[in-house]
Amino acid sequence: MTAIADTTADAILVWCGVVNPTPTEVTLAEMCADAARSTIRHYRQLDVAPAWKADTAYTLGDIVQPTHPNEHLYKCTTAGTSDDDTEPEWSTDSGETITDGTTLVWTEYVRPFEARLNMLAIRMGVYLYQKLGVDGVTSFSENGIQRSYEKGDFPPSLLAQIPLPATTG
Repeated sequence: MTAIADTTADAILVWCGVVNPTPTEVTLAEMCADAARSTIRHYRQLDVAPAWKADTAYTLGDIVQPTHPNEHLYKCTTAGTSDDDTEPEWSTDSGETITDGTTLVWTEYVRPFEARLNMLAIRMGVYLYQKLGVDGVTSFSENGIQRSYEKGDFPPSLLAQIPLPATTG
């Protein structure tokens, strides 16, 4: 049996009745879990932050993204004022710190996934896990079991359950 480190992927396999998953099934479940969490993060606007500004006072906990976004956010871990004209060289290494100006320190940051949305992520992951392999097909019957899918990776009925937008970080 293959070890599963991702609890959402593990729940997807359990919900789908997969008892002794193969490495391929684990990889597929992990992919579905990642897609579900990424979709929720996108709709919740968890990866949105204001752009860095020169000569600006930042306080502990402020979050910015580079003026040329690099898919990373940065959290102020030492308050101060940003450089008066030069944007820092942003590291994309997890948890890496970046000095800005004379005292301001940024830390590469990923906003935590909201625990209250874990069950929705599992349900979305299950939907995608069961749908994979039948791309483009909206319904099929196999061994006397009829399945119907809405169009798209995640149907509007599941997307509508994502509360919009995120108000915490």
